[in-house]
Amino acid sequence: MKTVDNYPIYDPVNELNFHSGKSFQNLCYRVDTTKINIGIAGRNRTGKSALINAMRGISYGDQYTAGRYPCERMEPFVFIEEEFNWLVLWEIPYPRKFSGSVDVYERNIEHDKLYESNKLYLFEIIFVLIDDGKLHDDDIIFAKILNSRRTSLVFLSTKTDNVLDAESRECHLEICDKLKERFLEKGLNRLLKFLCKCQSLEDVEMLYINAPTIKCIVNGNTDYLHYKIDEIRLLDIIGLKPGCHYGLENLLQKQKQKNVFKNLNRNVSRKSSFELCTYGCNRTTVLADAGFQISYRIDDRIYDYSIKYGIRRAGKTTFNYAFAGESRAGKSSLINALRGMSMEHPLAAGRRRNKFGECERFDFDDDVLAYNVTLWELHYPKKINAFFDFIDRYKIATFTAVFILISRVPSDQDLTFAKIAFRRNATIVFLLSKCDEKLMKRSRNEEIPICDFLKQRFVDKGIVRFDRSLRSNAPELCGRIHLFFISATVFMSLRLGNDASTFLLHERAVFDFLKQKRLVSEMLQSSTGRLNDNLYANIGDNDSQVEFLIPQII
Repeated sequence: MKTVDNYPIYDPVNELNFHSGKSFQNLCYRVDTTKINIGIAGRNRTGKSALINAMRGISYGDQYTAGRYPCERMEPFVFIEEEFNWLVLWEIPYPRKFSGSVDVYERNIEHDKLYESNKLYLFEIIFVLIDDGKLHDDDIIFAKILNSRRTSLVFLSTKTDNVLDAESRECHLEICDKLKERFLEKGLNRLLKFLCKCQSLEDVEMLYINAPTIKCIVNGNTDYLHYKIDEIRLLDIIGLKPGCHYGLENLLQKQKQKNVFKNLNRNVSRKSSFELCTYGCNRTTVLADAGFQISYRIDDRIYDYSIKYGIRRAGKTTFNYAFAGESRAGKSSLINALRGMSMEHPLAAGRRRNKFGECERFDFDDDVLAYNVTLWELHYPKKINAFFDFIDRYKIATFTAVFILISRVPSDQDLTFAKIAFRRNATIVFLLSKCDEKLMKRSRNEEIPICDFLKQRFVDKGIVRFDRSLRSNAPELCGRIHLFFISATVFMSLRLGNDASTFLLHERAVFDFLKQKRLVSEMLQSSTGRLNDNLYANIGDNDSQVEFLIPQII
């Protein structure tokens, strides 16, 4: 038997010949009829890989995940746990030739060859994914062939979390049952319009799901449950139960914690005695103002839960500031300026080549800030679809604030990172860096000296450009994210006590913003009577006092 089609999945025992053997070496896989085979089909960027990873209880970046490279052929994915060896998930992409405009007859012929050559009649059920709620011609033709061959078929409308967020902003309502009913009504009306092309598909079930919610359900988490619509129904069809991957989740979290400790070279020391430490400050600095210079007496064991997240907590309140952004955005220069170091210093940031998806820690070498403030440099992963795992791995929400440095307007990576981190309740602040160079360039072009008038025009145009970018690319962040104009040279001058009035813009306002937030101070002020008993389960001293010393801004 000669296999001449593009998808030669076959039984190597019964169909063993030269052509099929050669195709088998080209990453073709055999359909095992002793197991339940479930297909996940759809166009590109419909969320096939994300859905497969969510059903298996793993995240992008773990071993054996789907979506590590573009999928051009059918590929099977098994579960990591042995108890689910009876189930195999297949990723079924449409051939690239389908993306072009071809004749309907040719599309039917190619889809029919896809069905026969891949032996899709051996599959228990096939899910056809739709990301925008619209059935395209390829989806309809493929579904008609499945339905005519008596193969079980279910439509899945994916990425409903993004649609619910958009509906919530449009209707000015929280995500509740009423909003979900309105969303389902719109989706049903839209589906009926597309099914007019093929009335034989009117009986096909449509489910509305999203991958993060499925992952939370199977792992036993509650982060995305407010987006839940038909995820439980989908798990029932497959044969999975809520919390079935709870043990795997704990195992992967422990492995990730070990990797984080290894990469950051952290030596965590635990103290069991109480200490009353008061740090004096002869000359207030910008970062001392940002950290409120808090000193109080409290048990170390309160913050044991934060150690596993990579954020340092040890008796005194520690402030962790993260600096993210694309390469050449000025992260290392800003960190060095805040620490009062030059690039020639042996402990300066940016002295080595950084890796994608890395988090670097930088401490201060003085007595005032070495124990209170820690700076972290975040390097984006190489692929945008790895941002969820990157943010969850380093627990971005536990940072005091996350500064995203931009050169002109936020890029796609900056906005993706900001949207995911904002959804995790992290404090996000955008910083337009290298403003001193931009002011000097504008001063030369307009032939006027650097003055308040020039600074005001520069800031106004930058804010208009930033707001326009948010409205078009990230409307959910409009009015919720602040933008400040800063430069590393000004921070260095403020740190060393030099005159920085020439290029001074929003450097002081950045830390005034943090003072207004009072993130840590509000938590500590309410800790005496309103915090849960679980937080104080192991505290031996109930008379610990909290004292806030907020110095004046220099």
